[in-house]
Amino acid sequence: PANWWLGFLPQLQASGADKELGLVECVQHPGETIYVPYGWWHCVLNNGFTTSVTQNLVAPESLPNVWDQLEADWPAFAPEFALLIKQHRPDIKLPVAAEDAAMREEAAQRAGRDSAPR
Repeated sequence: PANWWLGFLPQLQASGADKELGLVECVQHPGETIYVPYGWWHCVLNNGFTTSVTQNLVAPESLPNVWDQLEADWPAFAPEFALLIKQHRPDIKLPVAAEDAAMREEAAQRAGRDSAPR
């Protein structure tokens, strides 16, 4: 999104964090393929009609490795996310902290429904 290019990237560059993180910048043109390994900080400007396949996802098997960071970075979203996983993908075993977050979120949602005016 434009806010990345206009806001966040200039801040990284001004502070030198882009170099510290090893940020890779490039322009992708139609017909080109760019592979970005997991964990690499990158900034790709898609010029024209392009396709992107991303590794920026939380696969079920990675939940134990990423949960603490997910909860630290997005404290309001993480419990909701855990509850959605629990409700829609009961086959996925949540880490204990995620299970606790899902239970707290479920209780908060119930409390909100119970206290809503009728």
